[in-house]
Amino acid sequence: MMTDFSQERFVDIGQSIFVQLAKDLSRPQNCECDEDIREIYKKYANASFIAAEEFSKVFRHQEHN
Repeated sequence: MMTDFSQERFVDIGQSIFVQLAKDLSRPQNCECDEDIREIYKKYANASFIAAEEFSKVFRHQEHN
């Protein structure tokens, strides 16, 4: 991971992205168990931190640690 952001700031960015992605997520009709829901949120969380990594690459050197 290439970032000039502090670890705390990086996590804040990832969390913000996750919240935005999950805002409109409701329990899908075809999910029968909590494990299905966990898998969906896991995918959203992984995508959020991939997005945070890309964000930090673009905006590196823009903020002090």
